[in-house]
Amino acid sequence: MNQFQSRPSSKRVDIPHVYHRLAGFCAVRRGRRLLTSTAVAAVLFSLQLLTVPVASACGGFFCQNAPIDQAGEQIVFRQEGSNITAMVRILYTGAAEEFSWVVPVPPSIEGSGLGVGSDTAFNQLDFQTRPQFILEQRGAGCFSEFGTTGGGGDTGVLASPAAESDTDDGGVSVEDVVVGPYDAQILASDNPTELATWLVDNGYDLTDRGEELIAPYVDAGMKFVALKLRNGSTSGNIAPLIMRYQSEKPMIPIRLTAIAAEDDMGVLVYIVADARAVPENYLHVIPNYTRLNWYTGSFNAYSSYQGLITEAMDEAGGQGFATDYAGPITGGIAAALPNSEDLTQQLQQLDGIGNDADFLATVFSNSFIFGLTQDSLLPVYQAALPPSDGFSDEGYFNQFAMTAVFSEQQLADARIAVRAFIVSDVIEPVSNSLALLPVGAYLTRLYTTLSADEMTLDPVFAYNTAMPEQGVNREAVLDLACGDNGTEWTLTLGAGTGRDGEVVIQAGGEVPFAAPDAVTTQRSVFQVQETSATAAPVITTQNDFDVLGIDANGAVTTVAGSGGSTTAIDDDDDGLLGSTTLWSALFLTLLLVWKRRFTV
Repeated sequence: MNQFQSRPSSKRVDIPHVYHRLAGFCAVRRGRRLLTSTAVAAVLFSLQLLTVPVASACGGFFCQNAPIDQAGEQIVFRQEGSNITAMVRILYTGAAEEFSWVVPVPPSIEGSGLGVGSDTAFNQLDFQTRPQFILEQRGAGCFSEFGTTGGGGDTGVLASPAAESDTDDGGVSVEDVVVGPYDAQILASDNPTELATWLVDNGYDLTDRGEELIAPYVDAGMKFVALKLRNGSTSGNIAPLIMRYQSEKPMIPIRLTAIAAEDDMGVLVYIVADARAVPENYLHVIPNYTRLNWYTGSFNAYSSYQGLITEAMDEAGGQGFATDYAGPITGGIAAALPNSEDLTQQLQQLDGIGNDADFLATVFSNSFIFGLTQDSLLPVYQAALPPSDGFSDEGYFNQFAMTAVFSEQQLADARIAVRAFIVSDVIEPVSNSLALLPVGAYLTRLYTTLSADEMTLDPVFAYNTAMPEQGVNREAVLDLACGDNGTEWTLTLGAGTGRDGEVVIQAGGEVPFAAPDAVTTQRSVFQVQETSATAAPVITTQNDFDVLGIDANGAVTTVAGSGGSTTAIDDDDDGLLGSTTLWSALFLTLLLVWKRRFTV
C-alpha cells in the first residue's frame, strides 16, 4: 500500500508504516484572535530569596497589542542530581508578528542552554498518565440499564552559538540567540524600571502590573528570556521551549503568570526524578470522588475530575496540588511517545525518492507523517521555491507543476532545505524531549487550577522517598438490583480513590447520565495534607461522609451531619497551635473569665 503519495505523482512510493503521532490543540477564542495557550513561560532559576536553590518554570506571556490570556500550562522538569532540564509547552494561534514571550531564568543561564522540544511528546505523555476512571458494573436494574457484565542527558541541537552577541541597551544587557523558530534574547538588569521600559519599547505589553510583578525576580538577580518568532516563521512553528540549568528543586514562579492568567487556569506539572515529587509550600489535596461523574465513561469522568479539582482547591484555600500519577515511566508509557529513531527511518525511506520534485511533493502531501501541517511547511517551500503569477502554493502538491517552473538546481536546493527543516524542527526536538523521559525514572504528575488572585506564592517541589505510588486508575463499583420500588443502585469507591471499599451512595431509580445533583451536598475535599521531603504527609483536614441516600426523584434521603464531618487533625509536633480541641478549651476558659468579670 502506498503510504506516501504526492498529488498527483508519477509513481507510487512503497514505504513501510512507521510510527507517527499528531499534535493537537484545544482552543479558546479571545477577542479578535484564536488563542491556545498551555504554556507560559518556563522559569528555571536558583532563587536567592530561599535558603535552598530551586529551579522554576512559568512567567509572563505577552503580545505586542495586549497580554495573551493563558488558558493553561504544561511543564516537564527532569531532575538529575543538581541539574534540571525543563520543557514548557507554548500553544498559540494568531498572527506570528504579535507573538512574544517573556520568562525569568537562572542568572547563570547561557544561550547554549536553550532548545526546543516536541508538542507530540506532551500529547502522548498526557494521554498515558492522565487519571483513568474505571466503573465496574454488577447486577441489573429493572430495565437492565447497565447490563450484567463487569469492567467497564543532552541530545540534538540546541541554540545556535554562531548567532549569539552581547549588547547593552539602556541599562539592560542583551544576548541574542537563535533557537528553533525563535529569535531569543537573554536580558539582564538590576533595575526593574529599566527592564520594563526596554520590554515595552520592544513590543511587550506588561500591563499596569508588569513592572510590579517582574521586580521580585530582578531584585533576586534573575535574568529573563524574551522570545519572538523569526522572520519567515508562522505561529504553526511554535514549539516547546527547553532550558537547562543547575538547581536543587523545581519551582514555578507563578506570580508573573498573573499578568495574563484566566480564572481557574490549569497547571499540569510532570517531574521526572528518582522519587515521588510533592508540593513543599502548597497543600496536597485528595478530592471527594463521590462527586465525580462516574456514569458515562472515562472521558466524561476526566472532564468531571478537572472541575472537581477546581472546586477542591478552592475549598482548600486556593493553593494546592493533586497527584494524578506517581510511579515509574513504564515501557508502555515510553512506547506511546514519539520515537526519533522511527522518524529518522521514515525520512531515510523518503530519501530513496530519486526525483527532487517528487520528494518535495510527497513530503508536502504527507506532512502529517512528521506531525507537521502544510502551513508549517509553507515558509520553507516559499523561501526556496517562491510563488509567482504562474505558480501558487497548490503547486507544492504537484511535482510536474514544480518541474515546469523551477530549475533542477532550485529543486535540489529546496530538497536540502526541507530535509534540514524536518531534522531541526521535528526529529531533534523529539530526541530532546525523549531525553527527559527515560524508562524506569520516577514520574510524578501533579495538577491544579489557579486564578490570578491565587498566584501570590511560587510553588516549590521536593522529593519524598517514602510516599507510595499513585496509579492512573481510579476505580468504583456500581451494583444494580431490581427491588420492590424499581431499580436500586449502590456506588462503592475502589482503588486509587483513597477510600477503597467505602459505600458512598445508595439510590433508587435509574442510574443517572451525570453526577447526581445530590452529591453537591457534600464537600469537594476528602483530605488535605502538608507534604515535604523529610516526613510522612501531615493530614490537616479530613472530611468524613455518611452514605448519601438518594430517592427515585433525586432527593437526598439520608445525609447525617449535612454531608459528614470535618476533622482538623492534630500533629504531635504542632503543640497548641495544631490542636482544635485545645483552642476550643482556651476559648471557653476566656469566655468564663469574661463572664465572671462582668458579673462581680
